[in-house]
Amino acid sequence: MKTADRIAALLLFAICVAAWFLSRTFSPLSALFPRVVIIVLGLLSLLLLALSFTRSEKQEKFVLVHGAVLPVVLSVLMMVAWVVLIPLLGFLTSSLLLFTLMTLVLERRQRKPLQILLRIVIVCAATAAFYLFFDRLMLVSFPRGLLL
Repeated sequence: MKTADRIAALLLFAICVAAWFLSRTFSPLSALFPRVVIIVLGLLSLLLLALSFTRSEKQEKFVLVHGAVLPVVLSVLMMVAWVVLIPLLGFLTSSLLLFTLMTLVLERRQRKPLQILLRIVIVCAATAAFYLFFDRLMLVSFPRGLLL
């Protein structure tokens, strides 16, 4: 596990360094948010690297997937579909569609329709609030597609 943590930390840090150099081509205001994210990810990767040298093997290990690979694969495929659909359907429409589907896939064990509906409403409300905040208040234009 320590070796995997070290490899992941070094790989993430290398991605951060590459992204930092790529962000130099942005204008100062355009580069602000990506650079903040790059710095945070870089610091977290360095923390992971440091922890990989200090943790004992007797600690409980975090396992992301317990034999249920299908939801993870479907989620990754849906994120790829989301990126592809944004120029076609627009940010808001594709986000509402794909995040709702992702909620259904990830909450497949939830049997009560009211709880499923509540989660879908929360996802749609959060997406719409994000869109309205940035589009209307911050005047950040999102990709618009055929539907919106």
